[in-house]
Amino acid sequence: MNMHARHFVALAAVCGVALAADSYVPAPIPQDFGIHASKSAEPVVYTEFSGELINAFDRNIVERQCQMGRELGLTNKTPVFEAGYDKPNKFESQRFTSFTNEQHSATYTVTLAYGCDRTVEKAGSSADAMCDCTYRVLSSRRAEIKNRLPDGLEIIVLDPQKQVAERSMMKSRVVKSRPTESPERGEAAVRSLFPEVVGKDMVLGIPCVMRRQQMQGTYKEICVTEDPEKRLPEQMRFRTLSEYMPRPDGKGVYSSSRADKIVLNGLVDAAVFAIPDGYTVKEMK
Repeated sequence: MNMHARHFVALAAVCGVALAADSYVPAPIPQDFGIHASKSAEPVVYTEFSGELINAFDRNIVERQCQMGRELGLTNKTPVFEAGYDKPNKFESQRFTSFTNEQHSATYTVTLAYGCDRTVEKAGSSADAMCDCTYRVLSSRRAEIKNRLPDGLEIIVLDPQKQVAERSMMKSRVVKSRPTESPERGEAAVRSLFPEVVGKDMVLGIPCVMRRQQMQGTYKEICVTEDPEKRLPEQMRFRTLSEYMPRPDGKGVYSSSRADKIVLNGLVDAAVFAIPDGYTVKEMK
Protein backbone atom coordinates (compact mmCIF):
# COMPACT_ATOMS: atom_id res chain seq x y z
CA MET A 1 0.00 0.00 0.00
CA ASN A 2 1.49 3.36 -1.00
CA MET A 3 1.67 6.48 1.18
CA HIS A 4 -1.45 8.08 -0.32
CA ALA A 5 -3.45 4.91 0.21
CA ARG A 6 -2.38 4.77 3.87
CA HIS A 7 -3.60 8.36 4.29
CA PHE A 8 -6.99 7.43 2.83
CA VAL A 9 -7.32 4.44 5.14
CA ALA A 10 -6.31 6.56 8.15
CA LEU A 11 -9.06 9.05 7.45
CA ALA A 12 -11.53 6.26 6.86
CA ALA A 13 -10.74 4.98 10.35
CA VAL A 14 -11.36 8.43 11.82
CA CYS A 15 -14.56 9.10 9.90
CA GLY A 16 -15.95 5.61 9.57
CA VAL A 17 -15.87 5.89 5.79
CA ALA A 18 -14.84 3.09 3.50
CA LEU A 19 -12.35 4.09 0.81
CA ALA A 20 -10.83 1.94 -1.88
CA ALA A 21 -7.08 2.02 -1.31
CA ASP A 22 -5.87 2.92 -4.79
CA SER A 23 -8.98 4.39 -6.38
CA TYR A 24 -9.70 7.98 -7.37
CA VAL A 25 -13.05 9.75 -7.40
CA PRO A 26 -13.64 12.18 -10.30
CA ALA A 27 -14.15 15.75 -9.08
CA PRO A 28 -16.58 17.90 -11.11
CA ILE A 29 -15.28 20.76 -13.24
CA PRO A 30 -16.85 24.09 -12.16
CA GLN A 31 -19.62 25.17 -14.51
CA ASP A 32 -19.97 28.47 -16.40
CA PHE A 33 -16.31 29.49 -16.06
CA GLY A 34 -15.46 28.54 -19.64
CA ILE A 35 -13.21 25.63 -18.62
CA HIS A 36 -12.52 23.14 -21.38
CA ALA A 37 -11.32 19.65 -20.53
CA SER A 38 -7.67 18.91 -21.22
CA LYS A 39 -5.92 15.60 -21.66
CA SER A 40 -4.34 15.52 -18.21
CA ALA A 41 -5.65 15.10 -14.67
CA GLU A 42 -4.29 15.64 -11.16
CA PRO A 43 -5.05 13.96 -7.83
CA VAL A 44 -6.56 16.48 -5.42
CA VAL A 45 -8.30 16.99 -2.14
CA TYR A 46 -11.69 18.21 -3.33
CA THR A 47 -13.90 20.24 -0.96
CA GLU A 48 -17.31 21.80 -1.36
CA PHE A 49 -18.24 24.69 0.94
CA SER A 50 -21.39 26.72 1.37
CA GLY A 51 -22.20 29.67 3.57
CA GLU A 52 -23.82 33.02 4.17
CA LEU A 53 -22.66 36.62 3.92
CA ILE A 54 -24.16 39.80 5.31
CA ASN A 55 -26.69 41.44 3.03
CA ALA A 56 -26.06 45.16 3.46
CA PHE A 57 -28.94 46.13 1.17
CA ASP A 58 -31.51 48.40 2.85
CA ARG A 59 -34.83 48.64 1.04
CA ASN A 60 -36.03 51.52 3.22
CA ILE A 61 -33.07 53.69 2.22
CA VAL A 62 -33.62 53.05 -1.49
CA GLU A 63 -37.33 53.79 -1.24
CA ARG A 64 -36.70 57.06 0.65
CA GLN A 65 -34.00 58.20 -1.78
CA CYS A 66 -36.16 57.45 -4.82
CA GLN A 67 -39.16 59.18 -3.28
CA MET A 68 -37.00 62.26 -2.66
CA GLY A 69 -35.61 62.07 -6.19
CA ARG A 70 -39.10 62.00 -7.69
CA GLU A 71 -40.21 64.96 -5.56
CA LEU A 72 -37.18 66.97 -6.71
CA GLY A 73 -37.70 66.01 -10.36
CA LEU A 74 -34.43 64.09 -10.55
CA THR A 75 -36.12 60.88 -11.68
CA ASN A 76 -39.53 59.51 -12.54
CA LYS A 77 -38.55 55.91 -11.89
CA THR A 78 -39.82 53.59 -9.15
CA PRO A 79 -37.72 50.58 -8.13
CA VAL A 80 -39.15 47.06 -8.03
CA PHE A 81 -38.19 44.75 -5.18
CA GLU A 82 -38.32 41.00 -5.60
CA ALA A 83 -37.93 38.54 -2.73
CA GLY A 84 -34.63 38.32 -0.91
CA TYR A 85 -33.92 41.86 0.26
CA ASP A 86 -34.23 40.80 3.90
CA LYS A 87 -32.27 37.54 3.61
CA PRO A 88 -28.51 36.86 3.88
CA ASN A 89 -26.48 36.53 0.71
CA LYS A 90 -25.30 32.99 0.01
CA PHE A 91 -22.34 31.36 -1.68
CA GLU A 92 -21.06 27.94 -2.74
CA SER A 93 -17.41 27.09 -3.38
CA GLN A 94 -15.49 24.25 -4.98
CA ARG A 95 -11.90 23.95 -3.79
CA PHE A 96 -9.16 21.84 -5.36
CA THR A 97 -5.82 21.27 -3.61
CA SER A 98 -3.14 19.24 -5.35
CA PHE A 99 -2.65 16.10 -3.28
CA THR A 100 0.82 15.04 -4.33
CA ASN A 101 2.86 18.22 -3.93
CA GLU A 102 0.46 21.15 -3.33
CA GLN A 103 1.88 22.93 -6.36
CA HIS A 104 -1.65 23.99 -7.28
CA SER A 105 -4.80 25.13 -5.55
CA ALA A 106 -7.99 26.66 -6.91
CA THR A 107 -11.24 27.90 -5.41
CA TYR A 108 -14.29 28.51 -7.61
CA THR A 109 -17.13 30.44 -5.97
CA VAL A 110 -20.69 31.21 -6.98
CA THR A 111 -22.30 34.02 -4.95
CA LEU A 112 -26.02 34.79 -4.78
CA ALA A 113 -26.34 38.41 -3.64
CA TYR A 114 -29.22 40.86 -3.62
CA GLY A 115 -28.74 43.86 -5.86
CA CYS A 116 -29.86 45.98 -8.78
CA ASP A 117 -30.63 44.22 -12.05
CA ARG A 118 -30.72 47.34 -14.18
CA THR A 119 -33.44 47.63 -16.79
CA VAL A 120 -31.31 49.91 -19.01
CA GLU A 121 -27.63 49.65 -19.89
CA LYS A 122 -26.74 53.14 -18.68
CA ALA A 123 -28.90 55.18 -16.34
CA GLY A 124 -29.44 58.84 -17.20
CA SER A 125 -28.64 60.17 -13.72
CA SER A 126 -27.46 59.01 -10.33
CA ALA A 127 -31.10 58.95 -9.21
CA ASP A 128 -32.03 56.79 -12.19
CA ALA A 129 -29.09 54.54 -11.38
CA MET A 130 -30.72 53.73 -8.04
CA CYS A 131 -34.39 53.91 -8.98
CA ASP A 132 -34.60 52.45 -12.50
CA CYS A 133 -33.92 48.98 -11.18
CA THR A 134 -35.48 45.66 -10.42
CA TYR A 135 -33.81 44.48 -7.24
CA ARG A 136 -33.41 40.72 -7.02
CA VAL A 137 -30.99 37.95 -6.10
CA LEU A 138 -28.17 37.97 -8.68
CA SER A 139 -25.58 35.31 -9.38
CA SER A 140 -21.87 36.10 -9.79
CA ARG A 141 -18.80 33.94 -10.19
CA ARG A 142 -15.18 34.29 -9.16
CA ALA A 143 -12.19 31.98 -9.04
CA GLU A 144 -8.77 32.23 -7.43
CA ILE A 145 -5.99 29.96 -8.67
CA LYS A 146 -2.56 29.60 -7.08
CA ASN A 147 0.31 27.88 -8.88
CA ARG A 148 3.70 27.49 -7.24
CA LEU A 149 6.35 28.01 -9.91
CA PRO A 150 10.17 27.86 -9.71
CA ASP A 151 10.43 31.65 -9.40
CA GLY A 152 7.50 32.22 -7.06
CA LEU A 153 3.75 31.96 -6.57
CA GLU A 154 1.44 32.76 -9.46
CA ILE A 155 -1.99 34.05 -8.38
CA ILE A 156 -4.82 34.19 -10.93
CA VAL A 157 -8.25 35.73 -10.33
CA LEU A 158 -10.92 34.85 -12.89
CA ASP A 159 -13.97 36.99 -13.64
CA PRO A 160 -16.07 34.92 -16.07
CA GLN A 161 -18.68 37.69 -16.49
CA LYS A 162 -16.04 40.01 -17.95
CA GLN A 163 -13.90 37.15 -19.34
CA VAL A 164 -10.90 38.71 -17.58
CA ALA A 165 -8.05 36.99 -15.75
CA GLU A 166 -5.89 39.10 -13.42
CA ARG A 167 -2.48 37.51 -12.93
CA SER A 168 0.16 38.49 -10.38
CA MET A 169 3.40 36.93 -9.22
CA MET A 170 4.89 36.78 -5.74
CA LYS A 171 8.63 36.24 -6.10
CA SER A 172 10.24 33.34 -4.26
CA ARG A 173 11.92 35.46 -1.60
CA VAL A 174 8.58 37.17 -0.87
CA VAL A 175 6.74 33.86 -0.71
CA LYS A 176 9.28 32.40 1.70
CA SER A 177 9.21 35.42 4.00
CA ARG A 178 5.49 36.13 3.81
CA PRO A 179 3.40 34.71 6.69
CA THR A 180 0.59 32.27 5.90
CA GLU A 181 -2.38 34.24 4.58
CA SER A 182 -5.04 31.63 5.35
CA PRO A 183 -5.75 29.86 8.65
CA GLU A 184 -6.12 26.65 6.64
CA ARG A 185 -2.38 26.21 6.48
CA GLY A 186 0.26 26.31 9.15
CA GLU A 187 -0.01 25.44 12.81
CA ALA A 188 1.84 28.55 13.92
CA ALA A 189 -0.45 30.82 11.91
CA VAL A 190 -3.60 29.14 13.24
CA ARG A 191 -2.50 29.37 16.86
CA SER A 192 -1.38 32.96 16.41
CA LEU A 193 -4.48 34.22 14.62
CA PHE A 194 -6.97 32.16 16.64
CA PRO A 195 -5.39 31.67 20.07
CA GLU A 196 -8.53 30.97 22.11
CA VAL A 197 -9.89 27.40 22.16
CA VAL A 198 -13.66 27.48 22.79
CA GLY A 199 -14.78 23.92 22.06
CA LYS A 200 -14.80 20.98 19.70
CA ASP A 201 -17.00 19.98 16.79
CA MET A 202 -17.39 17.33 14.11
CA VAL A 203 -17.75 18.25 10.44
CA LEU A 204 -18.49 15.45 7.96
CA GLY A 205 -17.30 13.00 10.60
CA ILE A 206 -13.94 14.74 10.96
CA PRO A 207 -13.03 16.07 14.45
CA CYS A 208 -12.03 19.73 14.62
CA VAL A 209 -11.12 22.24 17.31
CA MET A 210 -13.08 25.48 17.58
CA ARG A 211 -10.77 28.48 17.87
CA ARG A 212 -11.69 32.13 18.29
CA GLN A 213 -10.15 35.42 17.23
CA GLN A 214 -11.36 38.51 19.08
CA MET A 215 -12.11 41.46 16.83
CA GLN A 216 -13.35 44.98 17.47
CA GLY A 217 -16.97 44.60 18.48
CA THR A 218 -17.22 40.99 17.38
CA TYR A 219 -15.23 37.78 16.94
CA LYS A 220 -14.48 35.10 14.38
CA GLU A 221 -14.51 31.36 15.05
CA ILE A 222 -13.06 28.58 12.95
CA CYS A 223 -13.18 24.83 13.43
CA VAL A 224 -9.79 23.52 12.38
CA THR A 225 -8.41 19.99 12.03
CA GLU A 226 -5.48 20.06 14.43
CA ASP A 227 -5.06 16.26 14.40
CA PRO A 228 -2.31 15.85 17.06
CA GLU A 229 -2.09 12.10 16.35
CA LYS A 230 -1.42 12.83 12.68
CA ARG A 231 -4.04 10.37 11.47
CA LEU A 232 -5.12 12.68 8.65
CA PRO A 233 -3.25 13.31 5.41
CA GLU A 234 -0.92 16.29 5.59
CA GLN A 235 -3.24 18.26 3.32
CA MET A 236 -6.05 17.93 5.87
CA ARG A 237 -4.10 19.04 8.94
CA PHE A 238 -4.89 22.55 10.17
CA ARG A 239 -7.56 22.92 7.52
CA THR A 240 -10.60 25.04 8.33
CA LEU A 241 -13.83 23.05 8.06
CA SER A 242 -16.19 25.79 9.23
CA GLU A 243 -16.12 29.43 10.23
CA TYR A 244 -18.55 31.82 11.85
CA MET A 245 -18.55 35.56 12.45
CA PRO A 246 -21.57 37.39 13.92
CA ARG A 247 -22.54 40.94 13.09
CA PRO A 248 -21.19 43.52 15.57
CA ASP A 249 -24.76 44.53 16.43
CA GLY A 250 -25.64 40.92 17.24
CA LYS A 251 -28.41 40.87 14.65
CA GLY A 252 -27.51 37.85 12.59
CA VAL A 253 -24.47 36.55 10.75
CA TYR A 254 -21.77 38.65 9.13
CA SER A 255 -20.24 35.58 7.46
CA SER A 256 -20.29 31.83 7.91
CA SER A 257 -19.28 28.74 5.97
CA ARG A 258 -19.11 24.99 6.43
CA ALA A 259 -17.68 22.12 4.43
CA ASP A 260 -20.43 20.09 2.77
CA LYS A 261 -18.25 17.50 1.08
CA ILE A 262 -14.61 16.38 1.23
CA VAL A 263 -13.06 13.91 -1.20
CA LEU A 264 -9.49 13.04 -0.29
CA ASN A 265 -8.81 10.87 -3.30
CA GLY A 266 -10.23 13.20 -5.91
CA LEU A 267 -9.08 13.42 -9.51
CA VAL A 268 -9.72 16.58 -11.51
CA ASP A 269 -8.88 17.85 -14.96
CA ALA A 270 -5.72 19.97 -14.78
CA ALA A 271 -7.56 22.75 -16.64
CA VAL A 272 -9.00 23.99 -13.32
CA PHE A 273 -5.49 25.32 -12.49
CA ALA A 274 -5.12 27.33 -15.70
CA ILE A 275 -6.63 30.38 -17.41
CA PRO A 276 -9.44 29.25 -19.75
CA ASP A 277 -9.26 30.05 -23.44
CA GLY A 278 -10.88 33.33 -24.43
CA TYR A 279 -9.99 35.28 -21.29
CA THR A 280 -8.19 38.62 -21.50
CA VAL A 281 -5.13 38.45 -19.25
CA LYS A 282 -4.21 41.52 -17.16
CA GLU A 283 -0.78 41.43 -15.58
CA MET A 284 -0.98 42.92 -12.09
CA LYS A 285 1.93 44.34 -10.11
